[in-house]
Amino acid sequence: MKPTTPLRDRRGQPMTIYSATEAKNAFGEVLEKVGRYGAVAITKHDKPRFVILSVDEYQANKPARDGALDVFERRYDEMLEKMGTTNPDAVATALFGRKGKRGRSRT
Repeated sequence: MKPTTPLRDRRGQPMTIYSATEAKNAFGEVLEKVGRYGAVAITKHDKPRFVILSVDEYQANKPARDGALDVFERRYDEMLEKMGTTNPDAVATALFGRKGKRGRSRT
């Protein structure tokens, strides 16, 4: 097990990391660390490639991602409402001055 990585756990401490082989061979220990610290990093070829999160850590970070998507969806819906249509060709014409690929006529 390598002692440090630039990733931080919920305590702000360097995250515990395991190589993929170490994680496979000591999976119980990995899960114990995830439960205790919230996350561990898994490396492949000496580079952090994965993070295993506890459910609590996942849930704590999930609303921020969901909230950002909600903002974009709301803005898109408002834009469509201002245009007065949800027709994809009309939206493409309004935005780009031409029909979308599906509605393009062949010449």
